[in-house]
Amino acid sequence: MSLYSIVLLFFVAFSLQGKNLYWDFKELQQEGERYVFKSSKDSGLLRASQVLQHQGIDSGHALQCGPEIMHRISRHRLDMQNAEIAISFKPTADITAKSSLYTYQENTWGRAYFDVFISKNSEIGLLFRINTPEEKKEFELLTPPVRLDSQRYHDLRITLQSGGMGRIYLDGRLLAEENGAYCFSDFKAPPVDQHHPFAQIGSSYYYCGIHQPFTGLIAKLSIQEMPAVGKALETSLAPDAQPAAQSRSNANILAKPCVSPLLIDGKFAEPCYDDAEWSIPFMVLGSMSKDINGLWLEADSKFSRAAAKAAVFYDQEYIYAAIKAPFPVDLPPKAEMKNGENIWLDDCVEFFLHNDQQYYYQILVNAKGAWQAIKYSLDGSLRIDWEPQGVMVAGNLREAEFNIEIALPFKELGESSPQDGAVWKVNFAREGASCGGLSTWAAVGTSFLAPDRFGKLIFGNRKAYYKQQFQALQEQSKRLPEIPEQLQEILRETATLIAKEGDKPAAWLNLHNQLDMLRNRIVQASNKGKSLLLLEADMWANFPPQRKIPFALQEPTELKLEAPGGSRAIGSLLLCNLSERLSMGNLLFKADKGSEAIEPLLRFREVAFIELSGGTMIPDPIFELPMGSMLRVPPNSTVMLWLDLDCSDLKPGDYSGNIKLYPSYSGVEEKQLKLSLRVSPVD
Repeated sequence: MSLYSIVLLFFVAFSLQGKNLYWDFKELQQEGERYVFKSSKDSGLLRASQVLQHQGIDSGHALQCGPEIMHRISRHRLDMQNAEIAISFKPTADITAKSSLYTYQENTWGRAYFDVFISKNSEIGLLFRINTPEEKKEFELLTPPVRLDSQRYHDLRITLQSGGMGRIYLDGRLLAEENGAYCFSDFKAPPVDQHHPFAQIGSSYYYCGIHQPFTGLIAKLSIQEMPAVGKALETSLAPDAQPAAQSRSNANILAKPCVSPLLIDGKFAEPCYDDAEWSIPFMVLGSMSKDINGLWLEADSKFSRAAAKAAVFYDQEYIYAAIKAPFPVDLPPKAEMKNGENIWLDDCVEFFLHNDQQYYYQILVNAKGAWQAIKYSLDGSLRIDWEPQGVMVAGNLREAEFNIEIALPFKELGESSPQDGAVWKVNFAREGASCGGLSTWAAVGTSFLAPDRFGKLIFGNRKAYYKQQFQALQEQSKRLPEIPEQLQEILRETATLIAKEGDKPAAWLNLHNQLDMLRNRIVQASNKGKSLLLLEADMWANFPPQRKIPFALQEPTELKLEAPGGSRAIGSLLLCNLSERLSMGNLLFKADKGSEAIEPLLRFREVAFIELSGGTMIPDPIFELPMGSMLRVPPNSTVMLWLDLDCSDLKPGDYSGNIKLYPSYSGVEEKQLKLSLRVSPVD
């Protein structure tokens, strides 16, 4: 059945006798004009008028979602106290409005519902809401913006514990967590009619806050009861949800040390290759045509079967990259360019490296070993033809594969051989007819010049990398006035997990989740008892004065501003009053020695909330605050503070000082923040 079939209305129904529901849409039965999927756990039955056959995961089927399409699950009630919701989805169009992936409506007119959604800014969110005359409850959790790829399915996992933690994972990585969650057991009021409760897949019902359907495919849905969790941490995924050894969305690879230098001949014959860690196959991006319904066309499967792989090694002098690049026998690679020419005109592989300096690097190599090197400034303003001294490159073109080896001296990167556990950023890519157009190891999209989305390159061993992060968190915890017993337990648990699992590639996501949760607990402990929080802010964000404070947001110690000469540097901060009384304090700024020129140039503006048509409140930086003036923050409210610094008469260079907020009465802590300003030269 074609992806571009006419839009039909879906009605999905199932009977429920247990609590666990799971569909992978693989076993398809037909009843008249409808298709039937049976839940593989307990007795869930899902009927659909139309499915996209073999468009799902592992040749399974998928539900299509979009405008005028509704998948409804009728006459069932969820009552878990601890639940896991898992959805595998793939967008087929840009997310331009808040879009629902799954909605469960317990009662009429949006009085009680649970929704999983994607915001217009590509944040994944969930909302649990009860709004009845007898009871009002709400729990919302939102991730940072994520990059969603229309070329593959993403695995979304949500865990909810009534009265405990709510967590959102995407592709195995914990992105958000918050305490005080609700679950389906918190829906106490009985349904008011025989039609409730029900659920919808890929859309939401009227008055559930979201009216834009998700446009894309859904290939898996499960709602399962989790056992009660006694510990504060949920440290591992369900057995059937373990991540792959290497993550696509959080790509990582180990650079293994070599005892002796490699012979750069493209033959991969040295002993170190016997123990190489090869990457997962590059993701083939295929055609980017959007001529038909705005959808990306899939690449021919022969290119996926011939996807390239890469490995990395290093010694005291060189970093080595090795790439295996198979190709279909009917599409031999083009290799006509010479060294220093535009290698991208040939079929080629590309090696990107970023070592946290002001530049990142690209080496392109064709199937015969001709190469070209380029370096770029991080802000994208400079592209420089690069001629690294001592670089060695070889290509070995064979009947159905070409192999590439690159040896790049560390000194050409301004580096020495890294210590165990050091981390750089890296990517490998390929282009040309022999690979189906474009392919990439890390999920950077079709623009390969994206160092912020490169994968991680860990030198030596992963355990050293985890230990460095853990030791930094351990030192942070020691600065707390008191380490709570629960936090001490989590510290011990994390150390044990690193010792036991640290060298295993498959433990990458779980250990990162553990470290993230440990970091969150330390932040919570440091924030405990504070009546006023000073936080960094998105100065262009709209929010109401009663803004919800993120669960584990840490107070910054420094605010960094940068501006070209002749312009203005602008920044912002949030002051969050967590108490029941008015907070008042005096703003002061003192420049450091040598930076006195900026002291009279810094201005503060207090943001006022103005009401738009329809009642929405948004911040507007209206009121200037002279230095030393009083800043007022109402109880349980948030105030934004703008900083404006005129750089017109400042010489290029670095400036610094300290911002202080002195409380006007006892019981409120003093706040201090370092301000750093870099004025860049202008030609």
